[in-house]
Amino acid sequence: MAKANAVLDVPVPQVLVDNFQREQGLILMAGNRHSALDKTLDFLFHRYKKQNGPGVYISRDSDPVEGLQNSFHVCTYENKNSVEQRKMIKSSSVVVFENVQQKDELVAAVNLYEEGRLVILQMASPSLLCSLHRIFGLALQTQNSHLLWRAIDGLVLLFGQTRIVPPTGESLFAHEVILASSEVKRCLWDGSLKDFEDLTRNAGEHSGIVTLNQSLLQLLIRRRIEIKTAFEVSRDPVDLDHLLKKVGV
Repeated sequence: MAKANAVLDVPVPQVLVDNFQREQGLILMAGNRHSALDKTLDFLFHRYKKQNGPGVYISRDSDPVEGLQNSFHVCTYENKNSVEQRKMIKSSSVVVFENVQQKDELVAAVNLYEEGRLVILQMASPSLLCSLHRIFGLALQTQNSHLLWRAIDGLVLLFGQTRIVPPTGESLFAHEVILASSEVKRCLWDGSLKDFEDLTRNAGEHSGIVTLNQSLLQLLIRRRIEIKTAFEVSRDPVDLDHLLKKVGV
């Protein structure tokens, strides 16, 4: 069951709530600039982490998204190494890295997780698979062959959010949810994102995996969106068509 942000009407799946309350781990969150991931983060931290120590949001811009300052101490990639910001980060319980683009940012995120924090890699990308390709690309740029292993080892959850605006004008949300099981991690450690894609597509009902197409299917079954909209949003329409035929939609 998802917990709704009543003001913004952004549903927050319970699995994200549960993992957001962890003391340590890496959460990968993917969504494009229209996905409202910042609203999801603001809601989560305000509701569930406010009493558990400070949170730091490392922003790409000096003028971050309005509202995040109410929940997080906000700094930028440029000033995060100042004495004041380093003190805040050192005392933090959760750190969000906005739209990681450089290998040094990935290194910093992994280091902070290993010290004993919850670290969120918020990636501006259309899907989890796209975000993983970026992480693989950044890790493989380094001379440290173990960076990718360390990043994967820390993963506890991969979460993608897609915003849908159907003709009615009411914003709806579809989600990708992948619990970082040992099977998922082994697949990523092997370095084959194609195998990872196949694993998620063919995962069973109780695998801890929900694909974008499966989330779209649920919206269709509940008659929240039309079939045309689902196919427009889907990144794998062939698989979506297969799912529809399986359930007789």
